[in-house]
Amino acid sequence: QVMSTKANILPYQYTDKFQLLQDKVPARPYDEIMNVVKRELTNNNNSNKFSFDYVFESFDKDPLGTASIGQVHIATLKPKFVEAYLKSNSFEDQPFAVVETKDKQQAPVRVAVKIMHPDMEVKFTNDFILLKALVRSALPDFASIVKELEKSVMSEFDFTNEANYLQEVRYNMMKSPFSQLVKVPQPLRILCTKNMLVMELLDGKQLSRSINDQLVDALDGDRALARELLRPKKRAQEENKEDDSGMYAMYRNFQKILNLNRNYKNKTSETSHQSSVGNRGILNEMKTIFSLILISKQSRKKLDLLIDVHGYQIFHDGVFNADPHPGNILDLTDGRIGLLDYGQAKRLQPCECIALAKVLMALRDGNEDSVADAMRELGFRSKLDRSDILAQTAAFYFDSDEVFEKLGYNNNKAFMEHLQKVDPMIVVPDAAVMVARTSILFRGIGSLLRQRVKISDRWYPYAKAAIQEEVKLKLCT
Repeated sequence: QVMSTKANILPYQYTDKFQLLQDKVPARPYDEIMNVVKRELTNNNNSNKFSFDYVFESFDKDPLGTASIGQVHIATLKPKFVEAYLKSNSFEDQPFAVVETKDKQQAPVRVAVKIMHPDMEVKFTNDFILLKALVRSALPDFASIVKELEKSVMSEFDFTNEANYLQEVRYNMMKSPFSQLVKVPQPLRILCTKNMLVMELLDGKQLSRSINDQLVDALDGDRALARELLRPKKRAQEENKEDDSGMYAMYRNFQKILNLNRNYKNKTSETSHQSSVGNRGILNEMKTIFSLILISKQSRKKLDLLIDVHGYQIFHDGVFNADPHPGNILDLTDGRIGLLDYGQAKRLQPCECIALAKVLMALRDGNEDSVADAMRELGFRSKLDRSDILAQTAAFYFDSDEVFEKLGYNNNKAFMEHLQKVDPMIVVPDAAVMVARTSILFRGIGSLLRQRVKISDRWYPYAKAAIQEEVKLKLCT
């Protein structure tokens, strides 16, 4: 899932296939899924035991999406169950939304049901046993990173944890400046168990697919050209250096493809096989270019919103989703962004938030010694304690890909090998691992959307606010 976002490093043939791991993993048979659902309903740890027919009016046979540990199906709740559920439960924020039809009847309540694949916990446990053995013998410097990754991934195998995080983050977002811009689905905790999560169904599609569909519409249905426009090369970011926002990246790429098509048209008389682009008039071309620029601006706005939301969650709330890959982000029909899958949520201690905030502040200010000192305070330790290597590590973990590009490295793997060779990291604090993963994932999403991302610019206000709040608390005490 992480590598599916690294379009600036891997050829598109690989990233296209890896994107299937976001939600298109082969599904388990419907009968196997039904056995899990019925078992969980009758063995509910909340002492609420229900029959399948009492809870569900319908249950879609084909999954909405399938990932490594489970799959999601759309279901409709029975009206009687909804009425009884609402009467017997209260929420910290608001009741589960129930819509009435024009004739004052209760509209069907559709939910997303996430079911765990029965044997995956054992498989993941065995995978980590092998991975840790490999790291001990071949990559001992990465032991702490693998340890934190194991803790985060294995926490996904209890959906009651995810239900609790969903409720908490949803409540936090409803009180935040982003309450009208993002939405977190509400869990129906009365139905949530270790192996099944029932939650509000959000109406929308994956953000990356929504943007692709907008491109197809702007290009009069030419899916091949839309694909070409969103196909970054290994050094795609270099094309955007004159405009870090990437606003004109798709425009320039469109011009290149358009010129290639025109050259082709001049060299051959076989017009029956020419792309629709070659037949565009000047006005249509201008209209398309303006549409592409608008789509690019809207994409940038949504990407900035996502980065801002997670910065707020990290530095203000101390609870965030450490796995915000494209499959977990929806473009909702009401204009908001939907945030899904809190199975790998991370909780930070206040002291960790402040230490991370100091690193972000130093990165924004650009002082190498200040960055290195903040990294030491966060808990990083390297063999030689070189300030330049600590600062470069901070920039790679928490800021942008520019740090390795400027030093002449084509990808982060080669850069990390360079850092480990020059001054190996001895200690990488747990708090840094998942925040760094979040930063790297957003930069990967940026590369998929042909947008350059500098995390410190977006997270600076939230880091600054966290430090100011700490100062206020110290003054008060």
